[in-house]
Amino acid sequence: MPAACRPAGLPAEPPAADTRLSREAVVYVTQESTPEQRNYIDAAIFRVMAAGPGNFYYDPLSPEFRRAYCGRAPLDPKIGPTLPYLYEVGLSSPGAFPALVNEVQGMPGVVGVRHALPD
Repeated sequence: MPAACRPAGLPAEPPAADTRLSREAVVYVTQESTPEQRNYIDAAIFRVMAAGPGNFYYDPLSPEFRRAYCGRAPLDPKIGPTLPYLYEVGLSSPGAFPALVNEVQGMPGVVGVRHALPD
């Protein structure tokens, strides 16, 4: 069994060559974000014409949460609960990523936006 993944925070942005055609993004939000802030973030994601609705994940045991932080490696159960929550966002075009970043970056509760690597 592979060693558990122990991220210290947000994952680094993957190399541009690996995400050039990526149609997935991840918006990271603080655990301290309020339901109202998350509603505004959700609405901002929806405003990006080429973005699908964001799927919100807060459970560190979910495969989506693990994948966002560790890929296929197991997530250390002591570290998972300390990490920011996230939205997985599908994009109809790789070119929509900058629009998503412009729409949500700097909003209360948002701590980062990253490309998601394909499985």
